[in-house]
Amino acid sequence: DNEANARQHVVVGNRRLMSDTLDADDQLSTHAGSIAAALEEQGKVVVFVAVNRVLVCCIALSALPRDDAQLVVSALHRRGIGVCMLTGDNVRTANVIARKLGVKNVVAEATPASKVQCVQDLQNQGHVVAMVGDGINDAPAL
Repeated sequence: DNEANARQHVVVGNRRLMSDTLDADDQLSTHAGSIAAALEEQGKVVVFVAVNRVLVCCIALSALPRDDAQLVVSALHRRGIGVCMLTGDNVRTANVIARKLGVKNVVAEATPASKVQCVQDLQNQGHVVAMVGDGINDAPAL
């Protein structure tokens, strides 16, 4: 029937995207938001799914750093090299991961453009900057 074959509008993304996507009467509920916050405090990345502008679920993904990341950060610190984590992850998740790695400077919810700006700001302050990236969102700053 026509109803079963109707196209669905599906959006998958973070809180910011959902705030622009959901119907005004179906904004991220307090309940869903508190569940997501609790998952983020565990270092999880929470992805929201909306169908036809209605939130239908949240998916929690583990944001695991590489096994040797903490050793690398420690080695850099021992050599007097500053470390800053630039990430598109939310503040809660970013801070959990940064604590595990021993990183004190964190810029969370960074866009590709804001990552470029951070690198340029550090360079303009006279710092030599090396960046490690793991995705397409890091490419402009690399």
